[in-house]
Amino acid sequence: MTKRQLKMGFAALLAVAILCAGVAVAFKWLRGEPLPRAEIDAQTSYLSQKLEAYKSQFGAYPATLDDLHLEEVPRPSWGTRQWEYKRLRDDGGFELILRESEDDYVGVYYSSEYGTWRVDS
Repeated sequence: MTKRQLKMGFAALLAVAILCAGVAVAFKWLRGEPLPRAEIDAQTSYLSQKLEAYKSQFGAYPATLDDLHLEEVPRPSWGTRQWEYKRLRDDGGFELILRESEDDYVGVYYSSEYGTWRVDS
């Protein structure tokens, strides 16, 4: 092999490496933030315990999370970074929802009926 061929081969290899790195960065950007599962487990557990305690004391779930009079409602580090709370009228349960973005329904869904959360889309 000549020096010219070696340089061309090295340049081609370098171009492929840069292309692969670009694809990896683009994939990570398109995929978004990873879901912090341990944090969501802890926050849904904490909030559901507080909601159940409220129901035990007052006979129904609160209208809003603010009615729990917590020093601070846990703020997730993912998505909209704010829990949405719904008190269900028909069965007396509740839902906690964490959206990936303001205009997106994809997010985390917790139902008192099931006692666990799931990724919903």
